[in-house]
Amino acid sequence: MAFPGNIAVMGGGSWATALAKLLLQNCDSILWYMRRDDRIADFERTHHNPVYLSDVLFDTYRINFSSDINAVIDAADTLLLAIPSPYIKEHLKKVTTDLSGKYMVTAIKGIVPDENAVVTKYMSEYYGIDPMKQVVIGGP
Repeated sequence: MAFPGNIAVMGGGSWATALAKLLLQNCDSILWYMRRDDRIADFERTHHNPVYLSDVLFDTYRINFSSDINAVIDAADTLLLAIPSPYIKEHLKKVTTDLSGKYMVTAIKGIVPDENAVVTKYMSEYYGIDPMKQVVIGGP
């Protein structure tokens, strides 16, 4: 697989929304994991995130939304993590699919609560992610 392949935005907040808009300027389509089906339905109906950056319009026909984190991960080659650090563990607990062949870009600031670790270190320790091969960018 050539990097970046199919890209998935992981998170539904303002930062994830801004990054998704930028991605769609350079990609034919994206996958987008948002935890709430009602927000996905509103987004698809109104063509904007109903809660964050609501003035920014999207071509929602180019977005494959899902609240199933595992389905999104399975379909993606690159995961753009944009879930706020206080909630990352809650979302990652749901992951049952294999992450070993995925590229990861973390756009999460701060540390993982109760771990005293940045996201790249946490992903390496708990999910076997090789930061030298799979994490392209850690930040912001």
